[in-house]
Amino acid sequence: MLQLKTETVPYALFLLLAHLACGIFWQATHHTLPTLLTIPLLALTALLCIHFYKTTHTTQLILLCWLFFGSGATLYQLQKNNRKQLQTKLCSKTFDITGHVTNIEFAPSRTEFHTIEVATNNLRDKKTNQQSNASFSIICYTKQRVPVHVGENITVENVTFSQPKTTTSTGNPSYDDYLAKEGFFSSVFLNKENNIIVLKPAPDSLSVLLWNIKNNVYQALRKKLCPKTLSYFGLIFLGNKKVTHADLLRQYFNYWGLSHFLARSGLHILLFVLLWQWILSFIPVHIHYKRIFLITLCSVYHVLSWASVSMLRSLYVFLLLCFGNIFSQHTNFLHLLSLTCMLMLLFNPLQLFFLDFQLTFSLTFALALFMQTKY
Repeated sequence: MLQLKTETVPYALFLLLAHLACGIFWQATHHTLPTLLTIPLLALTALLCIHFYKTTHTTQLILLCWLFFGSGATLYQLQKNNRKQLQTKLCSKTFDITGHVTNIEFAPSRTEFHTIEVATNNLRDKKTNQQSNASFSIICYTKQRVPVHVGENITVENVTFSQPKTTTSTGNPSYDDYLAKEGFFSSVFLNKENNIIVLKPAPDSLSVLLWNIKNNVYQALRKKLCPKTLSYFGLIFLGNKKVTHADLLRQYFNYWGLSHFLARSGLHILLFVLLWQWILSFIPVHIHYKRIFLITLCSVYHVLSWASVSMLRSLYVFLLLCFGNIFSQHTNFLHLLSLTCMLMLLFNPLQLFFLDFQLTFSLTFALALFMQTKY
């Protein structure tokens, strides 16, 4: 097995993460970047391993780096191929879609769209009347408030999937890439032809219970807070972007260069944890019980709010840190950050090309590497 000194492990994991990201990037751009660029990367890997890890296992580390490079390229290509095959099969056809509602977001004003997320399990081709199993999610936009609830089995009639644009003139990720990153196959704008039929009421399940709790909490806040205060609270502390006055608030904050304060980030998790740590410091309970209580509180906060990449990054690192302390394991922030980023890219390689993912991890890695070398 590959054995490295304790102080070198965070850098080793960071090196593996870098090759995973390079593999994803290379696979996405190999049509424009020459394949010969992999040769300098191989040489750089060998030099880094020899320089930073002067052990007898340098060869194994180099092989691991290139294994992660190949894994990143393979996972990205699989994600793109599966999506392309599904688009070739379904686009430009009309279906009746059957599935269950996984989420609903109500628009704060009549000029905006309500969104309904549906996990499909059955398709019926309107032309051939053939039915087939399906396993993907779509997001439906509607101006009218549809009387459906999370967890209900519904049928959406006369849905036509259009062929999406997979490239942009600026080179940035397309809307199709955004849908893939969010886990949706397509988006549908509902009109009068798209009848929604409720087949079964919402069952008693954990996901339905959690959504009802989150929705009830937000509706209770709506009754007690004025619209502007609710907008501030929803944007900053809950991450809900569909609030009243959201566009107006962003204009004010953009004018003063403070728009980043309206985006919930890892700082909110830090402040949340520090506040509760201060409160728990007055309670004479064993430290392990306090950590378990903090893990529970952060999990509840995550369930009752709308997630963002920076918030998830901070939450996952904090949870890993707490579990490491509970089980008396040595933890390192760079190691946990690399592990968190690696897991997020392994499950969804497309995230690498979006600005929110790039900014939150690049800035945090810069701080972590600075503190690692300084101390």
